[in-house]
Amino acid sequence: MEIFIAPPLNWREVHGDDWTEVARLQAQLDTLDDPIGNLAQDLLISWDPQISRGVAVGGWDDYGSLLAYGWNALVAQEPPTFQILGGVHPTHRYKGIGGRLLDWQLARAIAWRDANAPGQQLRLICTVEGQPGLESLLHERGFVVTRYLVDMVRDLEPLPHAPHPEGVTFEQYTPERGQEVLALHRVCFEAPFSEERWAESLDANEFRPEWSVVALRDDRVVGYCLNGVLPEMDAGADQGWCDRLGVAPEERRHGIAEAMLVRSMKAMTSDGCTSCGISVDVQERRVAAWLTRALGYEASDSVVTMERIVA
Repeated sequence: MEIFIAPPLNWREVHGDDWTEVARLQAQLDTLDDPIGNLAQDLLISWDPQISRGVAVGGWDDYGSLLAYGWNALVAQEPPTFQILGGVHPTHRYKGIGGRLLDWQLARAIAWRDANAPGQQLRLICTVEGQPGLESLLHERGFVVTRYLVDMVRDLEPLPHAPHPEGVTFEQYTPERGQEVLALHRVCFEAPFSEERWAESLDANEFRPEWSVVALRDDRVVGYCLNGVLPEMDAGADQGWCDRLGVAPEERRHGIAEAMLVRSMKAMTSDGCTSCGISVDVQERRVAAWLTRALGYEASDSVVTMERIVA
């Protein structure tokens, strides 16, 4: 079937050895754009060759170089779910190729559903990192944001003021509080976090119990702020990082999270850190906005997950 998406490239479906070129182009894009994650590259490397990759299209120039591609990666059969992936080489951006490529991908995903799973809902997922243009294109096509992952940082001087929530005391994290903190973590994030995985994270070289804080009311753990350094940093790193932050649902909006973060900052400063950071993984941007407003954090990197359900 002849395919035309946008000039000046020559378009065809991706098959066989074309996937090697797709992987090469994606590696170039990752080098140029420096994303936090490499979802497309990870899928290209790990995909089981016995399982269909879904549907993909590529655009080649007249010299045979692949300069754009779109890939509907079939990541689930029930309900049919496609991860919408792709990219355009910088030399061919801002020519309308991305929008037309996205339209082709959406049309093909719906056609695949109608042929292979008629009557089922179709789920489309796209991850956006530092691409406001792509985010706008997705919004225009009915996608909504379902997840924000934002890395936020701030200098440790000057330190912000620490609030003092009434009836709450704070202490440094100790292993004796580990099970209480795990139980609260499961409540805060509604996640079946295993004891083995929990213990491994607290035994990791990057974890810093001396920077970590728990909040107590009547000797009951009602909040925790567990800190360390990022895995890629060495032992002499001068940036502390908040790995896990949680407050019991009934204790929220009392300044407990803010108080724990400030106390953590003070501990990091005492150890020679000059900056700190936190990763925010939420369904809406208001938490990141609060961190900026209350504590002076600024976003350094962000990843947005957008989805569309097609009935």
